[in-house]
Amino acid sequence: MTSVRVFPWFVLLAVLGCGDRLKKATFKMHGSVVDAEGRPAGGAIIILQPVSLDAKDAARPSATVMEDGAYALTTYTTGDGAPAGEYAVIVIWPAARKTPFEPAGGDRLGGAMARVDPNSPHITVTREPDQLAPQITLIPQKKPH
Repeated sequence: MTSVRVFPWFVLLAVLGCGDRLKKATFKMHGSVVDAEGRPAGGAIIILQPVSLDAKDAARPSATVMEDGAYALTTYTTGDGAPAGEYAVIVIWPAARKTPFEPAGGDRLGGAMARVDPNSPHITVTREPDQLAPQITLIPQKKPH
């Protein structure tokens, strides 16, 4: 009778213990982001969208750009990098708030880089221990004529 009560716990522990095995290996990558004039784009948010989607891996490496324009990619834990592969880059650059009580502003880029399109920058992560990504230059919103 005891084995019948214990069995469900072993199954639960086995299932919960499999989580780390589903994670892909990550490789550290850092880089920089500048605006169209070459100034650091502090506060911009980068999200990498895999070019070939893997339904088993919903992770999207991301980073928040520091004031000096530098960033380090994160997938599972801070600064761990990204799984090897080719990615399209999505960037959102939230407008600065004057006070913490002010509502969040829109995207300084007006959505120009908020979705993947044929002009999106690409980053390839290889199985190297520490990689430097090509610099990302932000594309400003196109103004209507």
